[in-house]
Amino acid sequence: MDDTGPLPLRTLAVRGAVAMVATATANYLLLLVVLQSGVVDPFGALRPPPVVALSVLGALAATTVYGAITRAVTDPDWLFARVAAVALLLSFLPDLAVLRWDPTATLGAVVVLMGMHVVAAVICVVFLTDWWSPINRPDATTVT
Repeated sequence: MDDTGPLPLRTLAVRGAVAMVATATANYLLLLVVLQSGVVDPFGALRPPPVVALSVLGALAATTVYGAITRAVTDPDWLFARVAAVALLLSFLPDLAVLRWDPTATLGAVVVLMGMHVVAAVICVVFLTDWWSPINRPDATTVT
């Protein structure tokens, strides 16, 4: 598959929308399982509205970054995977801060939040990049 050159905006939008829906759905289902199991108690950040909203925003940010990278380099998937890995590690910092400053946050709840970040990162790399996305680039004869 040709992964050089800018990703057509329509393809990027579809991949991004799928990544947003998949990320929000996966993290919402993970949250439901965790809360139903009673493993951790919910607190401000570990409730459906912030989990879904921040999952969508994170996938939107990843889509924007991937789109910019496809316009800047010839091997966007390689660079995006590395940027996503660094962003994932940086995304743990607010969770650790919550643990320190929110008295209702527990270590288990913060670990769940960090796990949700991993879920989001994997989904975004899978759905946005040419490596694994089921949404192919249009061929040269397709009008975009």
